[in-house]
Amino acid sequence: MGAGGSVLTKNELTQIESVTNFSQKEIKRIHKRFIRLDKDANGDLSTSEFITMPELASNPLTDRIMGIFDIDNNNQMDFKEFITALSVFSSKESRDEKLRFCYRVFDVNGNGAISHHELFHFFRLMLGQTLSDNQLTT
Repeated sequence: MGAGGSVLTKNELTQIESVTNFSQKEIKRIHKRFIRLDKDANGDLSTSEFITMPELASNPLTDRIMGIFDIDNNNQMDFKEFITALSVFSSKESRDEKLRFCYRVFDVNGNGAISHHELFHFFRLMLGQTLSDNQLTT
């Protein structure tokens, strides 16, 4: 799908528009950014390519976000996965969908519940060693 620097076809644009919150103009702009991020021009973003986005470069949740975006779990993100995931951040997306995405960030094992262990893990990621384990658990 428009991989490796190619142009998206009209059918691809229409299909993406039907499943995302983006207009065709926005899709084209996002596709151009995807191509710039895809340094090896293989049509997929690796984690190292993904984190070159300034918004993610120093974010401790980057690996988790990549894991959510990477729907087929192949450690690569194609354009369809990328644009579908970005759609949740659109101003046109519902509040409920945005909340579901946030919940998925913390529900690492995908069982529908955020365990104490998962929450502790994210506190540790976000706070580093500024607090002891004891301080985090009380």
